[in-house]
Amino acid sequence: MVNEKRGLPSFFMTGSCAEFYFPPLRRLLEEYILQTKGEEVNLAEDSNARFKAVQENTHVVVSFFDLRTQAYHEKILKLVFGVSDYWYHYEFAKSRGQIHWHQLSWREDRQPHQLLHEAREDGCEEEEYAARLSQWADETFAMTALHPAGNDEEGQPRKDLWPPPEGTAEPISDDRDPLVKMLMQIAATQDAILEDHLLLVNRVGLHSCSDYCLRTPRHPEQGLQPRERICRMEFGSEFHPGKKVHSNPEIVEDHNGAPRLEMPRDHPRVVQHSRYQLQSNGNVPVVSGGSTHATWPLNEDYCRTMLLLHWPSWFDIQEVKGDTQSWIDRFKDFFASDDCPTFVKAQVAKARRYADHPQEPVFEEDEEDDAVEAEEQPDWVDVYAGRTKYMRV
Repeated sequence: MVNEKRGLPSFFMTGSCAEFYFPPLRRLLEEYILQTKGEEVNLAEDSNARFKAVQENTHVVVSFFDLRTQAYHEKILKLVFGVSDYWYHYEFAKSRGQIHWHQLSWREDRQPHQLLHEAREDGCEEEEYAARLSQWADETFAMTALHPAGNDEEGQPRKDLWPPPEGTAEPISDDRDPLVKMLMQIAATQDAILEDHLLLVNRVGLHSCSDYCLRTPRHPEQGLQPRERICRMEFGSEFHPGKKVHSNPEIVEDHNGAPRLEMPRDHPRVVQHSRYQLQSNGNVPVVSGGSTHATWPLNEDYCRTMLLLHWPSWFDIQEVKGDTQSWIDRFKDFFASDDCPTFVKAQVAKARRYADHPQEPVFEEDEEDDAVEAEEQPDWVDVYAGRTKYMRV
């Protein structure tokens, strides 16, 4: 791709197979065991049977994951992440032998490299580099390092919704476990989607150091106790876990000396993530495009994003929009329907009001409510990915 003058990859992606949690895979294995052995098993309730089924039928697991991977590349990658070219390959984990993938992706607009080039041409300081890159990552991929619990009325983090040791939230019960729910099972309301994001972060989005990530430094480091190990994922050390909390984006160096964006953070252990990617444990290809911010006049990017995020129970893009209709025209029909969420209608109304009166402060009278709405509006995307292959789409 570099030789073809398409530049450096825009981003690197990794995905793994949640073989113990995919509800469709569980049902597929139950049916396969019934057809091949004549045995009825309940893999949802019997963890031992579930482990045995996965270990004895790896060919089914791998085939299922491969099909999800192909569907991802055909229906999601280009729309969600603006990718025009990609290369990926499969690997198998040493620890448990299951399949996962690594991928390099190129965007047609060559972002974020174009953005960084412009920042350099403008003579920006490092803080401005970080601010521009952070804004792009937020608006394009819904990247964040903030805990979705948000803040209370006094502006303090809602630690009552954080799990221990930082907070006091109760353990997630089995009937609320987000890892075994399909996205179609999440009610299409803002509160339900926000709760799903919060549960996912509490369940899998908080880093906990273990022997897997802790390494003994080759050379003594200041501030460490004798034999204290450090986290190779950059989450502190064995006796001082977590990252520092900060309110502004920063460019930092990792342990290899490579620069990395650290977005604003209110929790020491939240893994910086894309909300699109995190809320993707369902089988329904609900996707988002590059923009979640309404503008007036409406643009194709925003209309596509909102339709794919909020169209009820769709499985194929043709159910949302036909080839002869534009995203803007289709969104106008959706906007006038009862299926369109209230907060989406509010976004568009505010964007139109500001466009009609550009001299007025932006939503000044509702400033606090807008801040809460922006903080609480979650976005998501169904993401699963690829085999050893290079594709131009």
